[in-house]
Parts: sequence; structure tokens; C-alpha cells
Amino acid sequence: MQADDLAFDRRHIWHPYTSMTRPLPAYPVVAADGCELTLSNGLRLVDGMSSWWAAIHGYNHPVINQAMNEQIGRMSHVMFGGITHPPAVALCRRLVALTPAGLECVFLADSGSVAVEVAIKMALQYWQARGEPRRELLALRQGYHGDTFGAMSVCDPDNSMHSLYQGYLPPHRFVEAPRRRFDDTWLEGDDAPLATLLAAHHRTLASVILEPIVQGAVGMRFYHPEYLRRARALCDRYGILLIADEIATGFGRTGEWFACNRAGYSLCGQSLDRRRPVSRRHADPSPRGGYYQRERRRLFHARADVYGQSAGLRRRQRQPVAAGG
Repeated sequence: MQADDLAFDRRHIWHPYTSMTRPLPAYPVVAADGCELTLSNGLRLVDGMSSWWAAIHGYNHPVINQAMNEQIGRMSHVMFGGITHPPAVALCRRLVALTPAGLECVFLADSGSVAVEVAIKMALQYWQARGEPRRELLALRQGYHGDTFGAMSVCDPDNSMHSLYQGYLPPHRFVEAPRRRFDDTWLEGDDAPLATLLAAHHRTLASVILEPIVQGAVGMRFYHPEYLRRARALCDRYGILLIADEIATGFGRTGEWFACNRAGYSLCGQSLDRRRPVSRRHADPSPRGGYYQRERRRLFHARADVYGQSAGLRRRQRQPVAAGG
């Protein structure tokens, strides 16, 4: 990259999470391999952020490259509404085989934020279809779930980059983040704030949403797995849906295939981040959560005459370029 390229970048290109008036210098990357980024001057840097947690297998992986090249030669993109194709079926077949028992369905989305939007819409539509409209969600403080409006509304309302939008976002309820660290001895009562809020507001809550085990945006804050077990039990007690945001934790990042495995429970119903194939969102499995076969048609297809399809799933879907890998 030349000096005029960097000057144009600074003047005309807006980078994520960057000041418009005092932007930091952008590193000019010309190549990537493994865990390293190569700059235009030859300097190599270790990408400790792993491309925002997306490059779980590293850059320039030969198996991934081969799968992408083979797929792009056959079909780079088709819409997914009313159409299917072998790479999508192969990908989803493998995902269903990898996930815990009860996770039987896959919905492909195009980003982490969109996956959260889909999960929230599914939760809201579930209660709407039951004839009990609910609009509130319960989220953990210090949590992060994305940058679109629905996702921002369940991020920490005070200590996040989204506090600017208070008053514009849908209001939800927030509970104190877990205090016990991952390797601490469990302290009885750490889940008391969650239990208190659920006892008081469970009749108006559509869902609880949390990042299992790791709250990523606040410095990779690892909390105790027992909190997840208690959250699962409380949601079961009150018949509340549970959304586990595994965008940053799924597919082995915590030492288990999914962070929820550390709590010893499975979740049923899911929406997946297609852009980052190592990302996912889960929704509640319990019969009271409603994501089981007998209720699926009644709850999510009964309004087809109005919506044409499940409003919670009505989202542009695309060809997974490297699904065959």
C-alpha cells in the first residue's frame, strides 16, 4: 500500500469503533497466514483478536482455501428463500451432528448481530403465538450482543459503547453480572439477583439472554459454570425462554464444543451466524420454552396467512461460500 492509499483511507473510509475526528492510524495489512498479519513494510504482527474471534483456524488455511475455491467455481451465491443446495445441506447436516441432543434445526444468518435479532424475534413471536404478548427481555450487565438496534438493546445500557442510544432502544431489564470467576469456589447466592428479578417479572419476560461462561467485550470475563446451571433451572421454573449467545464461545473456544456444555445442559432451537461459521445463537429447549416438535407448527406456522413465514425467521439468507469444507 502506498502513502496515498493510506491518506485516502483516513479521509474517506470509516472504520468500526473509530473516532471520526481523531482516528487512530490503520495498520496496512497486505497478507495473513496462520495467526500472523503481514504489513506493507514487511513487519509481522500476531493477531491476538483472531479477526474478532472469527478466524478460529487461522488465516490462509489450505483446507478452507480449497473449499472456498471449489465452491466459488460452481456457485458463489443464491438466495435461500424457497431454494436449497448441496453445500447448505452438507453444512447443516454437520452442525446438527456436532450439537448436543435436542438441537435439530439450523437457521442461517449473515452476522452475529443478525443472529441475535433472529433469536429475539423468535422469542417475541413465540409468546405472541401463544396469545401472551411479551416485549421485555432480561440480560446481564457487562454483556455484549451486537451493534444492530435489537442487539444493542440487550447490551449493558450504562457501561458500553451503546449508552449513547438510550431512549431510542427498546427498554429491557438488566441484572448484575455473575461475580464468581470461572475457577473460583462457587459462592451460594451469586445467582440471587437473577432469581429475584425472575420471581418479580417472569410474567412479562419473553426471554433471558446471556453469553455463556465468557463476557467477551468487557475483557474476556470468565464466570462460574454454576451460574449457567442456576440460570437454566430458573428459566425452567418460570417457563422463560433462554437465549445463549455463543458467537464468541462456540466451537471449542472454551475447551468444550459449546460453552453451555460446561453447565451440563443442552439448548434446543438455534440461529447460526453464516458469515462466521464458528458462531451461533441458541434458544431454549424445554417444553415450556416451546422449541419442540409438537408445538413448532402451531406456534411458528399458524400465522403464515399473515406473515407468509415465521416473522422471527424472515431474513435474507445467502449461499455459504465455503460450506463444503
